[in-house]
Amino acid sequence: MDVIHYDGIEPRAKPSPMIRIDNPVITASLAGVPEPLRASAGARLEALFEARPSLPTSPAGTADWRPTLVRVLAASEFVARACARDPSMLAGLIESGDLVRASGSDELKRRVLSAVAGASDEATLSAVLRRQRAREMVRIAWRDLAGMAALDETVTDLSALAEACLDGALDRLHEWAVQKYGEPRGQGARLPRLVVMAMGKLGGRELNFSSDIDLIFCYPEEGDCEKGLSNQEFFMRLGQALIRALNENTADGFVFRVDMRLRPNGESGPLALSFEAMEHYYQLHGRDWERYAFVKARVVAGDRAAGAELLATLKPFVYRKYLDYGAIESIRTMKAMIEREMARQGMNRDIKLGRGGIREIEFIVQTHQLIRGGREPSLQEPNARRVLAVLRRAGYLKEEAATRLDAAYVFLRDVEHRLQMAEDQQTQRLPDDELGQLRLAFASGFDDWTSFLATLDGHRLAVHEQFSALFRQAGEAQDATDPLVTLWQGALDDEAAGRLLREQGYAESGEVLALLQSLRTSGAYLALSTTGRERVDRVVPMVLAQCGHSPTPLATLQRLMQVLEAIGRRTAYFALMVENPPVVKQLVSLAGASPWIANWIARHPLLLDELLNPALARLPEPAQLRAELRERLAQLPADDLELQMEVLREFRHGYVLRVAAADLGTKLDPLETGSALAAIADTVVGESLRLAERDLQRRHGRPCCAGRTEPPGFADGTEGTTSTSLYRAPRLDPIGEARAARRDGSPTHPARSSCLETEHDCGFAVIGYGKLGSRELGYGSDLDMIFLYEGGRDGGETDGDRPLPNESYFARLGQRLIHLLTTRTAGGLLYEVDMRLRPSGKSGPLVASLDSFEHYQLNEAWTWEHQALVRARPVTGNPAVIEAFGRLREAILCRPRDPAKLAQDVRDMRTRMLETRDSRETGLIDLKHDRGGIVDIEFMVQYWVLRWAAEHPVLIRQTDNIHILQALAGEGLLDPKRAAFLEEGYRRYLSLEHHLKLQEQGSLLQAAQLGDLPERVRQVWKDEFNEE
Repeated sequence: MDVIHYDGIEPRAKPSPMIRIDNPVITASLAGVPEPLRASAGARLEALFEARPSLPTSPAGTADWRPTLVRVLAASEFVARACARDPSMLAGLIESGDLVRASGSDELKRRVLSAVAGASDEATLSAVLRRQRAREMVRIAWRDLAGMAALDETVTDLSALAEACLDGALDRLHEWAVQKYGEPRGQGARLPRLVVMAMGKLGGRELNFSSDIDLIFCYPEEGDCEKGLSNQEFFMRLGQALIRALNENTADGFVFRVDMRLRPNGESGPLALSFEAMEHYYQLHGRDWERYAFVKARVVAGDRAAGAELLATLKPFVYRKYLDYGAIESIRTMKAMIEREMARQGMNRDIKLGRGGIREIEFIVQTHQLIRGGREPSLQEPNARRVLAVLRRAGYLKEEAATRLDAAYVFLRDVEHRLQMAEDQQTQRLPDDELGQLRLAFASGFDDWTSFLATLDGHRLAVHEQFSALFRQAGEAQDATDPLVTLWQGALDDEAAGRLLREQGYAESGEVLALLQSLRTSGAYLALSTTGRERVDRVVPMVLAQCGHSPTPLATLQRLMQVLEAIGRRTAYFALMVENPPVVKQLVSLAGASPWIANWIARHPLLLDELLNPALARLPEPAQLRAELRERLAQLPADDLELQMEVLREFRHGYVLRVAAADLGTKLDPLETGSALAAIADTVVGESLRLAERDLQRRHGRPCCAGRTEPPGFADGTEGTTSTSLYRAPRLDPIGEARAARRDGSPTHPARSSCLETEHDCGFAVIGYGKLGSRELGYGSDLDMIFLYEGGRDGGETDGDRPLPNESYFARLGQRLIHLLTTRTAGGLLYEVDMRLRPSGKSGPLVASLDSFEHYQLNEAWTWEHQALVRARPVTGNPAVIEAFGRLREAILCRPRDPAKLAQDVRDMRTRMLETRDSRETGLIDLKHDRGGIVDIEFMVQYWVLRWAAEHPVLIRQTDNIHILQALAGEGLLDPKRAAFLEEGYRRYLSLEHHLKLQEQGSLLQAAQLGDLPERVRQVWKDEFNEE
């Protein structure tokens, strides 16, 4: 039997029987080829079998290659020519099974590295690489044309082949260069090695069949080789040798064409640069198109660890920390230049660069990456299809649009490969001749050119529609505002300007002109770059037009000007508005309705991006909030606390804006507003605690209680204690329905000594008080919280290399949480936090143990502190601590009390609060603090809970006033009509409180605006507390 020998392949005996040209399967396949292609396919078939009269069958258990032979030869002269020239290569592919099975990147690389390992000089290396390239390219083309491989396999194998050739060649060439020049040296102990960065398609692991490879060479540091050559000269010579090994066209062909023009300063720049020189160049001279190129940068050979460090250093050059909508403008300009050049050269049939082609899909993907990639690491991915999937999941592309773009990308890339596989030519141009058109249609699975072209045109049309929507010319949106452009430019006299403004809806034209003049002559505007000023010049007329349609044009315009001035030099936000006119419309609508929203956006300009969200006015569910924030944080480097803090702030600011937009749009019930804002706070506090705990445990380990064999887990308190609906307050008491419903007169709370007698579990919990605890947060509410922990009665410490006593660990955990919430960053504050309700107030420790909290509440706490406990609930933390707090809260609130003393304590506390109020103009009422206001209702509710909870523990199951009032009526403790009145009054107060905040009017109202509501509430108070 014959034995096949091929570079990198173990010799195997060739099986029998052998396949000849007259094999029935092959003959039948030839008959199925379209008649115009049959002659050339037959000729290629004869040439193959003339060179090798017989070929082996497929190995047992693998697919039969025979039905695919004629189809492949008919579609690819390259494959036919390569197989006829070296028939043993095809025989080896068949015998090894490689032809009919997927190899995978690792196996492919192993074959290449095995082949080049024996090369003893550059000439041998060159020959081995070219033989390996021929073998693998035939295999890849065969599998693609035969329908055995999908696009992902084809591009992955092509990329892996290029990477393996680079890796294998560089290893051998470096070894020989060291022998000749000595080792390059740097300042450190690690010897510098060449770093090969791939750009373009190879960087994205999506190389096309006949593509060149775009490379950049660099090295870690300057220095000298052992034999005197400088490091730069060494690596430049090594780079030249690598290019020769791959690029030189010999009798065996070439491996890959190498393009080095993307390096700093292009063809005029050094072939290899040090890391320092690379950083200097991109920091000072990097251009927009170089940013776009680096989106696909990836280290493919050489010192990969050092290369990864360089790419991390260059990341701020590629991805901005802010939303970079200026990328749209730059890419639009690049695309226009390409289209003009194509039109000049008559290249409209190019499936890559033409309308609706591959490049438009790539531009869509890269634009989203450049806009958002700095803030969303999941978009820092060089592969186009993977980014499309991320954009779809994140909602930046609609499901249908992303699906159509992906389908078009697959089809266009397949067509590109069929074009290139025909003759191994780097082309993306559709054929002009009928035979070429039929060959392409046949290779693509179509019966004729007409049906192929119809499918192709459909994909290209879908792509161009998406491209046009994203890259709409900025001027198109201003056609109707041209007179306002002239007005903004100051080209109209006062009379004409005033007349135009009145036509646009502005009655106070003089004030509008003064406002515009002030902005146009401001230092901030004059200091802008040319591009920045152009963007402002486009936005202001759009704002003028939209504000003119609002109910209060001048006031709305004044608010919008404050937003524009706050944006200042961050002109990317102006680019966002230029590229997305609906943002301006939404901004005018919200700012016109609420000065608070206008100021909120002015303080946090990143929120402009939220205005693109079609779900802006839709309230989220708590589970959705948790999942989204956790996913966003999971994408960030675990050690980048600064970025984590910014994401927390962006999340909170964005969702608060959504609640305000929903409140304005649908007039939310005040409980819905408060619950939604509390759910946002719960989520942020919960994830902040996770971050604080993770950071602390990285340093000191996890706390362990004495007697436990494993450290405790951490769970969301919200998941165990929160209702699945955002707007239904949960049952707080974890003890159970049966106990809560007892009515037999026996004690429903544990004795003092047994309150916390459970199995110890180390842990930490955040307890919300006040508006947070009752889920009645307002837009400007701070967070009233206390921190509790269980550290083990018998001591204990953390299990890390630097252990801490549990008490110290939990104290530091509380401090870190406060730091995360209250530190002012570029994104502002997360929340103001008030910890004064902790045991002993400001003088008490920041974090209290459960034991000390129990002791304080049962022995030292004032009545008003028990009142505050009525609204307390767990926000997040360890489940065991949360459960223990529930038992303790029940024990305290359900204690029997002397009604007279309780009433006196409540009255005294209310009196002290009133005594601290500032005097003010008669006729104004503070709806929160004045007599008959919110606080009176809250105090009465708290009084009733403390008075009756011992016999009616159902009263402590809820923490918000509305549900407690309903429970009081349900238990027969409060007249239903009185309860309904107080509930209605409280809702009205909360609604007014939210409305006044959105209008930035404080909490003072004219007495007439409230009618008799305060007096009627006051009368309930008098009746209850026997006051005159």
